[in-house]
Amino acid sequence: MEFRGEYFQQIFGIIMGTNVAPILANLYLAKLEKFLKEKTKNDPKMVWPIVFKRFIDDGFGITRGSKTDVEYWIMEFNKLEKSIEIDKYTYGPKVEYMDIVIYKGDRFFKNGFFDIKIFQKQQNKYAYIPQKSNHKKHTIKNYVLNELKRYIKFNSNKLAYLRLRNKFFDHLTNRGFKKLNLSKLFKKVSYSQRKKLLFQKNLVPLSNVVQETEAEVALENLAEKIFSQEITNHLMDAETHREEKAPEISPLSTTDKVGSLIDTTTTNKEKSNRDFSLCMVLPGECYEFKKDISKIFQDEFNKFSSISTQFGKCFKDISINAIYSNEPTIGNLITKTKL
Repeated sequence: MEFRGEYFQQIFGIIMGTNVAPILANLYLAKLEKFLKEKTKNDPKMVWPIVFKRFIDDGFGITRGSKTDVEYWIMEFNKLEKSIEIDKYTYGPKVEYMDIVIYKGDRFFKNGFFDIKIFQKQQNKYAYIPQKSNHKKHTIKNYVLNELKRYIKFNSNKLAYLRLRNKFFDHLTNRGFKKLNLSKLFKKVSYSQRKKLLFQKNLVPLSNVVQETEAEVALENLAEKIFSQEITNHLMDAETHREEKAPEISPLSTTDKVGSLIDTTTTNKEKSNRDFSLCMVLPGECYEFKKDISKIFQDEFNKFSSISTQFGKCFKDISINAIYSNEPTIGNLITKTKL
């Protein structure tokens, strides 16, 4: 790693920049917190916070106690691991946590409620996407509106929101936005919408992409759902078919002779609607291994049938095997087969 013309080699910890680093750091700190919480059972001086929130290495807590209690808690945490310690902490009427400031406003002294407002670092360059960017118009419009909504949600005081809103307006004009267009956009969002924005449900899923670690479970659940639906539909079709073909039976009388109640409406020419095969077309060179390939198909079928009874029921009447491109009847097989 290069810093101000000098090269440094990392000799401790997880390699910086790897995707797994934040996950492992989160798990490791959670384990340390668990050890620390266990200490409170035997240490009367240890006061566990009534509220404690952490995002990787940033934490926020509320403790019923004095500064001495907080400092003792931090000291005990720093003893858990030599390479990990809390070296920066503040307490008082306000604290900065992530992108918000939590502070004691007028509401705190009236009814004990904390207030929050957006926190912006001094190093913030406010390099918003300029209006003349090649982004789609709706992209520009939506990021402005959503930023205003974020300001409303995370500013519990209306005056703090209005100050931030005016700063946002100025920053956007510095990025080339026209004041007339901005005024129209800003009028679409009002602080009176705060309650609605805070309690509305997020109808858009955070991600519709199945993660790699969840892919196998997702596929199994989807397969089970398909098999259940197929079996249900098949049973319903069979029941309907029996009802349609059921012979009409007239009441018996003393003059009737004993006869057979066999339904003669169906003929041998009628074929089952499940008379088809599921095949894989393989190159002709594989034909000499036909027996081995058939055995593989049969073993896999038995394996999946043992795992899922619904799989076995669904494909019970279906022949699953391989066909080969050099077979003389390949044309007929393909036309009669679901590939």
